Amino acid sequence: VFTPKMVAVESLGPGEVGYLTAAMKTVADTKVGDTITDDRNPAAEPLCRTAAAVCAWGILVESALLEERLASDMREAGVAACGLPLVGPDPAPEARAAFADYVRRRWPVRVFALDPAIDEQTVEDAFARRRELQIATAAAFATGRLNAQALQRYTRRMETDMSVVALNRTAVGFAHGADTFGWRFHPRVQTPPTRGQLAALGETLCGPSSDADLMQRALEPGIRECVAIVVMPSFVPRLTFDVQTRWFSLAHPAATEPGMRHTLKLSRSLKAIEQSAAACGRCGHLYYGGQQAHLMRKVEQLAERMPQQTLQARIPHENTCGGFELFDAGVTDLAPELAGWYGAPGVDPAAGTTLFLIGKGFSVHDTRVIAGGRPARYRLLSREVIEVEIPPGVQTIGSEGCTECGQAGRLSHVGQPSRLSSNNAAHVGQPSRLSASPVSHIEPLPAPATSALPTSFPCHEREFVDIHLATPYGVTSHLLVPVARRTGGADAAGCILAFVESNALRLSFTVSKATASRTEAARVDEFFAADADRIEIRSPEVFVPPARGALQFELRDESSGATAGLFSFEPLAFAARAGAYVIAGGDLRNFVGDTSRPATDKTLRGALKPYLDALLSRGEIANDGDTLLFTLTATLVADGQRVPVAGAIPVTVTRRGKTTVE
Repeated sequence: VFTPKMVAVESLGPGEVGYLTAAMKTVADTKVGDTITDDRNPAAEPLCRTAAAVCAWGILVESALLEERLASDMREAGVAACGLPLVGPDPAPEARAAFADYVRRRWPVRVFALDPAIDEQTVEDAFARRRELQIATAAAFATGRLNAQALQRYTRRMETDMSVVALNRTAVGFAHGADTFGWRFHPRVQTPPTRGQLAALGETLCGPSSDADLMQRALEPGIRECVAIVVMPSFVPRLTFDVQTRWFSLAHPAATEPGMRHTLKLSRSLKAIEQSAAACGRCGHLYYGGQQAHLMRKVEQLAERMPQQTLQARIPHENTCGGFELFDAGVTDLAPELAGWYGAPGVDPAAGTTLFLIGKGFSVHDTRVIAGGRPARYRLLSREVIEVEIPPGVQTIGSEGCTECGQAGRLSHVGQPSRLSSNNAAHVGQPSRLSASPVSHIEPLPAPATSALPTSFPCHEREFVDIHLATPYGVTSHLLVPVARRTGGADAAGCILAFVESNALRLSFTVSKATASRTEAARVDEFFAADADRIEIRSPEVFVPPARGALQFELRDESSGATAGLFSFEPLAFAARAGAYVIAGGDLRNFVGDTSRPATDKTLRGALKPYLDALLSRGEIANDGDTLLFTLTATLVADGQRVPVAGAIPVTVTRRGKTTVE
């Protein structure tokens, strides 16, 4: 059974969508051998051979397979099958209700965090107890019932003092089950008001009451910011909240108001006011204009202040989750995907290229990009967009001849068909879901001799750079970006800045350390060797050199792909006769760096030293004669514009001698 992907019907017009739906119904009712014609134009081509019928057939097959899988999963979830089609242009209400029940059972809404869970106020609580017996003992001594010795013993005052720190919980969150939650708010500790004479006399006779102090407190006005984290399916567009507000007495928290009886009474009163609005309209001429409208708006405001409300909250849902993606579950759903790129027509292997990669599932902290077998620097813009700087010298596929079919300049065989992207989709006949870019050079798929899949496929005629992105949850499939060489011809060669191929530098360095220190430091020698006595950057014939410009160099380690250093060179000399930038003589010595000019970050020696020190601290390049290979790329910066320089300068750095103790 051939199962294509769903057709993007959003790109069709209203009439075309209706025509496509009619074609789907027509194809579904067709038997083998029937010829379908268009009733509106019988002389036209048969409907079964039109593009709409072909799309309808693919959607029909996808719908049938999805219908079977959905019905099976609904039975496993314990949902009673309604016996009606679930997948179609307009499902029946019974089918919609069954699917809603299935979603509630399979993806229940859960609340797993409330903020604030508890909000407390620290209160100092002091307690003092005193007992006075002077009056009672004096009366007993006067009547002769108590002697003098006992009188002295009982006239002593007994005291008990306690001081504690109490917690007044001003907000407490609660949850009942997976979908019921809320908060209880208490007032902060407040000073009791001054009592009147009658209240003071009552407290004197009956004693003070803690409940009376609590009843004097009031909830402070203001907005409380509360957050609940709710987990729900990604394709749910809205959520319904049933909100209920109640008041409770601080002295009796279990007694809440208003109750359900009182709520229904208020609701009945509001409904009666709305129904009597027509009768009030007949007397509107007796009052100032607009009073009836003001009263009706007041009724609406009172309705919004009812203790029971229903809130419809729109959720920013993922509307691309459909079809068989609905059943995906597990960690594999978090694996990243690459869908395409923007920013350049392709990758230039001879120079750096900056691209915007589009996909999903990018990790904020742990993301790595490999382009053409080399690590690439990146800058994450969002979880769907990442900016990648592809370094020069990346490997390409398709540049060499194919060992299977002997055709030169075509794409090598990648292996299994399931690992191919849409750039080499001609090998399997159908595009992959992770499509990278459409390719016009596609050869027809030959008919296999047997029912098994062929082991070799027709080769592609273009050259590509294979890009992969990895996160802790997985690695993306192949994203094949075509190669767009800016120096690939006579016309292109005369339109850009480029290094002369004879440029190459060879440097050496020594290692030293202090007597009582373990840290080794590198010292790059001031002498160097070069294939030529100058560094030359040729320019096109129509190039007009800017008045002030600077070359920004990037030194990259060939073995690890890491950037060893960045530096700039400003005193540029443009040779008008040769039509090129030339760095020679004293400028070349200043470019590399010598003892007359200390090594800084604006020289090649200054850019190399920190990187060599870092390698020495990790125990690398520990032996005499160890060699490192670097590539030096450049960009011309002038008047706020950046012009990349094609090509690169090979730089070889060799360790000379063992570590010297100073």
